[in-house]
Amino acid sequence: DVLEQQTDSARLKEIIRDISSEVEGGATLSRSMAKYPAVFSNLAVGLVRAGEVGGVLDETLDRLAGFLEKDMELRRKVKSSMTYPVLVMIVAVGIVTFLVTFILPKFIDLFKELGLKDDSFPLPTLILMRTSQFMTQKWYLAVGIVVGLTIAINRIKATKTGKRYYDMVKLRVPVFGSLNHKIAIARFARTLSTLMASGVPILSAMETVAGTVDNDIIADAILLSRASIREGDTIADPLAASK
Repeated sequence: DVLEQQTDSARLKEIIRDISSEVEGGATLSRSMAKYPAVFSNLAVGLVRAGEVGGVLDETLDRLAGFLEKDMELRRKVKSSMTYPVLVMIVAVGIVTFLVTFILPKFIDLFKELGLKDDSFPLPTLILMRTSQFMTQKWYLAVGIVVGLTIAINRIKATKTGKRYYDMVKLRVPVFGSLNHKIAIARFARTLSTLMASGVPILSAMETVAGTVDNDIIADAILLSRASIREGDTIADPLAASK
């Protein structure tokens, strides 16, 4: 009731009111929270369930709050570290686009006035000239290609196989691949630590962690490790085998 009164979000007020009503009706808190997967993640529900079973719900919720705060801090650090390279890339693309669409056409007109033909230029120059002509004369096609590629990538990501290849590329691209890998491993370690400290069994914890790393390649490695643990192996060996 106190949380409902303190919350500014009308949507969250409604959800808390419903959870309160469910608990008053005899349902567990974890089961009531599980009705709203868009608000409470599997991790949150799993931790609350473990806290209920172990009789340490207050400690579990405190650990969950600490986990979410650290995760938010990690996201903030990543965003701040990526701000500079992203800005540099945007400026670089803007400058190149300006040169290709405004400056280069003037040189092309000059070459035509001098009577130079296409076979007078080396291949890289010819490609640049053709690109400039395409972007100035058929810019709508360039916009269409960009929009089409964006839609196609999103459609591919929506499929299971496409998501897997996309996640593989995310881990292998220069600079950002290493960053994505470290983020996923940090989330894996922190989530598993929080779950185990809250009394969640290792197999259930590994299954929950696989769903929180947001990368199918790493999630598969975690699930393979979970299968090995179930057969009596250690945690380290199957993780080491995944490279």
